[in-house]
Amino acid sequence: MFAWLSFFQKVITAIGTWLASQLISVFFVVQEGWADIYNADGTFNRRENLTLRFWNGITTAGINNLFNVYFGATSKAAAWYMGLIASSGYSALAAGDTMSSHAGWTEETSNYSQATRPQWTPASASGASVSNSSSVDFTITGSVTVKGIFLVDNSTKSGTTGTLWATALFTSGDQALVNGQTLKVTYICSGSSS
Repeated sequence: MFAWLSFFQKVITAIGTWLASQLISVFFVVQEGWADIYNADGTFNRRENLTLRFWNGITTAGINNLFNVYFGATSKAAAWYMGLIASSGYSALAAGDTMSSHAGWTEETSNYSQATRPQWTPASASGASVSNSSSVDFTITGSVTVKGIFLVDNSTKSGTTGTLWATALFTSGDQALVNGQTLKVTYICSGSSS
């Protein structure tokens, strides 16, 4: 009788080991957000949603940084900053984009008044989601058309160093902005596992 019990324990252990080897950890990260546009007199003009042009919009460099900080010995970024993607010269976003190499787009730097890229300050994560509690503002100083936004850990306008976390385009297409308007961006990053 004990021989059969020992046999069944070995079978159950073998099945459990096999099942454990078949499990795959899957984690999906989704980004979303919007930009509110206000006129020079402070009146609301319109809201534009952000959309993704490749799977989850987070770059390979951003995902690698996440893993290196969480599972490795890399220190987390002191702060994150938002930049604008120019419409002029745009062809595509790519998962392989980095701050030193993004052939499909350029950064818009000359038509907003902030001396550096504005800081994105996330609140504490809750419900598998993190977002800025107050908008990231761009005060527009000329006529400009922008395509979307990006998030990086370097505040220098036109800076080519740092980790490019993610990129996103406006859902309804290019946004024509004029002097005096303010672009107020909310960026949300959510995760789920299955």
